[in-house]
Amino acid sequence: MKKSSLLVILLLVALGAGAFYYFRDTSAPTVTLSPDSGAVSPARPLELHLEDTGAGIRELTVALLQQGAANTLLSKTYPAGTSTIREDLNLAETSLAEGPFEILITAGDHAVYHFG
Repeated sequence: MKKSSLLVILLLVALGAGAFYYFRDTSAPTVTLSPDSGAVSPARPLELHLEDTGAGIRELTVALLQQGAANTLLSKTYPAGTSTIREDLNLAETSLAEGPFEILITAGDHAVYHFG
């Protein structure tokens, strides 16, 4: 009876440790773009700040969407342990036409379990 109780306790401890490792970082990276609204121009780069204090930032992709076309401006991967990133987005290097456009920012972290 003692051996089976010890085995159950060890199994529960292992299950708890595994659950902690798997679910320890359930929050997405924080993304901040400056300026966050208003008119922008190729003469003034946009500043992109990312932070993930949990598992750290794994990847970043920035795409510009205009008139149904997507243009990738930035695509990078980062080593484990990278918790903050600052990138300048230079719009002068793009082939944007005059007029409105959207910026699509996708960031992922090194967490084992990805919510969403």
